Amino acid sequence: MSGLFNFFRKVNMRNNIKLSDYPINIDTICFKINAELNESCYSDWENKYKFYQTIRFVNGSRVSIRYYHFYKCLSIYIDSLPGLLYGSSQELYKYSDYPHFKKTLSDLLNDVTGLDEFKPDVWDYARIVRLDLNQDYYFSSKSNEEKFREWIGKFNMPYGKGVVYNSGKKNGTKSTNLTCYSKDEQLKTKYRNFENPYSHKCFCTRVEFQLKANYWKSNKIYLLNILSNNCEKKTFFDMMVNKMNMNGAIMNNGQFYYFLKKIQQEKRKDFAENIKKFYNELSKSGFSKAKKLPSYKNYIKYTTESGKNPIKISDSVYKDLVELKDIYYSEKN
Repeated sequence: MSGLFNFFRKVNMRNNIKLSDYPINIDTICFKINAELNESCYSDWENKYKFYQTIRFVNGSRVSIRYYHFYKCLSIYIDSLPGLLYGSSQELYKYSDYPHFKKTLSDLLNDVTGLDEFKPDVWDYARIVRLDLNQDYYFSSKSNEEKFREWIGKFNMPYGKGVVYNSGKKNGTKSTNLTCYSKDEQLKTKYRNFENPYSHKCFCTRVEFQLKANYWKSNKIYLLNILSNNCEKKTFFDMMVNKMNMNGAIMNNGQFYYFLKKIQQEKRKDFAENIKKFYNELSKSGFSKAKKLPSYKNYIKYTTESGKNPIKISDSVYKDLVELKDIYYSEKN
């Protein structure tokens, strides 16, 4: 029996997965640059008292352009960066398309202002004030997709407030949000013709981190840093995952009970019993209740040092995560 147990343990070890292993995409992005425009450039835009605004659609993606005349500042809000470039938010943003993105933006700004002064390189040092990083997870059944969202819902942003809405939920602060929602309907309608060999697995959850300007406060993050550098995006994603204790290898039931068994072998009996109770309760109730339990920080520190995600996940969901890990996008960075 022990030989069979070790066999399954080795299989589980080979299948170790983390959230940060999955393709990270850039969706909504907002940035500002200093610019001084003559009134004739924005006089026909909508007057919103503090700023003038015009809205355009590129490939179906909404682009909001605001001019703050008192501050001599342009603010550009793009609803979906992949949507603007590829016509689908399901497509993974490619860093090789950064020059094309800058030219598209320059052409748009020159068109709406009537100028010819916005050259592509002017956007390199536009300061980012909002950045949405997301991942799409596909599942073989609606039940697994729902179970995955329930699992994500057990994690909470520190000091965050939760909001529940149809097919999803949000937990966040003034500077950061974690949003988790189903994209099933969009896949069946809006992205019906999306060229992905696995799009027939149409049960999909999107997990999205939203970071706003006061998240990095003293540091200025520029468009050049994020859109031309593969490392920066993952750095910010990892920071958010660590902040919410979502880092580490995800454990299914077998891995979870092996983790507890190992504690029983290595630690004092009273510690092993208490930590077993803690992690069982954490997997049932999530962080909102677990934070009230004694020794919370020490127990979380223990899984962090062990390289584990502290909340176990359903076996069927884990199986989908392992099997569908490398097939989210037709092209990866």
